[in-house]
Amino acid sequence: MGMTDEDRRRLKGGSGGGMVDRLAVRPQEAALMLGESRSTIYRLIHTGALDAVKRGSATLVLVDSIKRHLAGLPRFGATAA
Repeated sequence: MGMTDEDRRRLKGGSGGGMVDRLAVRPQEAALMLGESRSTIYRLIHTGALDAVKRGSATLVLVDSIKRHLAGLPRFGATAA
């Protein structure tokens, strides 16, 4: 099950509907945000690199954990001190 063009627009903030900042996203959306595969997102959840919760059968990845994960990655072109 893929994402629709409308889903992609909402992720980019271009819905025009005044969407509020989301606290959690589904793994497929997290994958798009990080440029990773959905399998990688589940692996990051399993290893504790990303925080996720369950709402019924849905898995939701916490957006703050995505931001923390990105902040912890090495910067491109960074040199050792």
